[in-house]
Amino acid sequence: MKILSILFFVFSLSSEAKVYELDQSASKVGFEIFKFKISAPVNGEFKSFEGSFDYDEKSSTLKNVKATIKATSVDTAEAKRDEHLRSADFFDVANYENITFESTAPVQLGKDGKGKLKGKFSLHGVSKEITLDVKLTDKKELTFEAKTKIDRKDYGIKWNKTFNAADLSKNVLGDEVKIELKVVSKK
Repeated sequence: MKILSILFFVFSLSSEAKVYELDQSASKVGFEIFKFKISAPVNGEFKSFEGSFDYDEKSSTLKNVKATIKATSVDTAEAKRDEHLRSADFFDVANYENITFESTAPVQLGKDGKGKLKGKFSLHGVSKEITLDVKLTDKKELTFEAKTKIDRKDYGIKWNKTFNAADLSKNVLGDEVKIELKVVSKK
């Protein structure tokens, strides 16, 4: 009986889901990292990306989420910093042009529109499983917000400078990167 219930759930997910593409002009892929421990964070975004997802409105299920971000499109509103971010010290865009995410399991959103979406995140030639905290914020425009945190060193991005070589706690950059997404579907 349990197997029949699971099969019915899986079949109902696949039969009602509709495929959507994200609207790049209305969506946003942003990040935040602290520069020095006492100053304001550096915020940035990627200007070029594409993606798609399946969403079943009836069961509030999100699945088959795929996104490709062009690392060359990084923008922190400071040209010199953006060039450094494109270099081998950070994104190394000559060797790793894309940042990708692909969900690994469907997520059924709760009545509050929230859920946890698991997927494979690839950055700088390294792929790891991450979890995005997802929230449906607009049913009419089919808009989602998602957040997560990663440690940049887990992806081989280790560049840093210190003020005092004897005290590594005085690194210029933090290791934790907050990722924030706003995904709006095309009409």
